[in-house]
Amino acid sequence: MKKQQQIEAKIKKTKAAINGLGRMRPGSLSHQARARGQQYCQLSFSHDGKGHTEYVRPDHVAQVERELLNYRRFRELIREWIGQEIELSKLIRRRA
Repeated sequence: MKKQQQIEAKIKKTKAAINGLGRMRPGSLSHQARARGQQYCQLSFSHDGKGHTEYVRPDHVAQVERELLNYRRFRELIREWIGQEIELSKLIRRRA
């Protein structure tokens, strides 16, 4: 029973971490150069099976980078949560 409580506590902690992430979005940010040497940032991502690109204004780059980091952390936490749920399910079935 103690092992089950430990797993449930991990799940609760993971859910709280997900809840506290803030704004997020998928994709990657790249710096592009125009023909005249001017630089700009471009966001590339896939959503609903379609690829998208967006121009990102220089004053929005920091915010977009935070959103991208939050999304990557979200994905990590979801993988952890699923692993914990699988472990919990196996434990419960073994006891039944």
